[in-house]
Amino acid sequence: MRVNDLPDVRIEMKRSHQSVSAATDDAPFEIVLNQQINGISATRSPVAVSELDDKAMLLERGDRLLALLQDYATDLENPGKMLKQIAPLVNSIENEVSQLQETVSKPFVADNQLRKLMDDLSVTAGVAIHKFHRGDFI
Repeated sequence: MRVNDLPDVRIEMKRSHQSVSAATDDAPFEIVLNQQINGISATRSPVAVSELDDKAMLLERGDRLLALLQDYATDLENPGKMLKQIAPLVNSIENEVSQLQETVSKPFVADNQLRKLMDDLSVTAGVAIHKFHRGDFI
């Protein structure tokens, strides 16, 4: 292969830059950004997008559970809060744990590290729930 036979990369880069700059001269930034995002999204395979959506959903559930546990810890530290006032939050944590465990058990979760992280989070929340119902905080 000869070096002279290679296409001129500078010309190709200049052409692509001109097409982007021509599109941005008259259009607002948001429109150009959406066009670029749509172009990128179209190149992904449907399986990859689905897998990312599933992982994002799982991470969102985990984040919700962490937020509930943070609220629970804050309520336990507050001496003015009665346990009866905290009980609805504990019920919310129980519901979120069951939904998280149901989601983790589905076959789409191929990422073992993510599965382990969500399992650990479920166990931690389960222990907190068990301690609450057992009466450790009376």
